[in-house]
Amino acid sequence: MWVGNPRALCDEDLLRKLQGADRQHQPVTFGVPEGHPDHTLNVHDDHYYAFAGMRGDRVRVYNPWGEDHPKRPLTIQEMKRIFDTMHIGRF
Repeated sequence: MWVGNPRALCDEDLLRKLQGADRQHQPVTFGVPEGHPDHTLNVHDDHYYAFAGMRGDRVRVYNPWGEDHPKRPLTIQEMKRIFDTMHIGRF
């Protein structure tokens, strides 16, 4: 299991972690801090999102509410700007 702030990783390390989690089918969640929504991407603040896999070098996340998902896969730079917490688990 890995828990940390994706902002603390360089872009390449974050991409490698997420690509590895995708290959190994590991569960991953991302937390958005309170007061920092991104309305242009349809991301709510004070909320968690789940990892839905990689699309090339972009990250697909979904809202566990079942609606209001981000409008498109996110770049690594967007992931670091939006999320301040990341959990990578193991089954």
